[in-house]
Amino acid sequence: KPNTVIYSALIDGLCREGKLVEAKEALSEMVNEGCVPNAFTYSSLMKGFFQMGDSNSAIHVWNEMSNNNCTRNEVCYSILIHGLCEDGKLREALMVWNQMLGKGFKPDVVAYSSIIRGLCNAGLIEQGLKLFNEMLFLEAKSQPDVITYNLIFSALCKQSSISRAIDLLNSMLDRG
Repeated sequence: KPNTVIYSALIDGLCREGKLVEAKEALSEMVNEGCVPNAFTYSSLMKGFFQMGDSNSAIHVWNEMSNNNCTRNEVCYSILIHGLCEDGKLREALMVWNQMLGKGFKPDVVAYSSIIRGLCNAGLIEQGLKLFNEMLFLEAKSQPDVITYNLIFSALCKQSSISRAIDLLNSMLDRG
């Protein structure tokens, strides 16, 4: 008989294939069979809805987690922040960011990069740089990666801050 792990893997696979209707049906069957969805289950659904451009359904899944007493983790927050930023909902993403920090979660590189992208796209490059500089002093899972550096390089070049971009490049090369 299928259990939470099996159903969650099925739902994740369906979401990766863009089959969100089937994924929701599998979730309903899962619950009807007495299996309890977990953070992975809900994260898969949120990510799937965001990838299909349906941020309202992703947010509905986020709320459903809370209604079903499912504990949210860093991955859940990261997926929500990333999806909101990709959808141009920076204000909402910043609210979730602050909520995440308030609950004691440490953002990973995906959450940081998503917020930095959102800030830079909104013309708030200095705020993006502030978060980027904060990342430099964090543990490995939150260190800037090539994506983060490219976001900052692009933002600096767009505002014609070429010398700052070169300084950043030299700093990156010094760090290895």
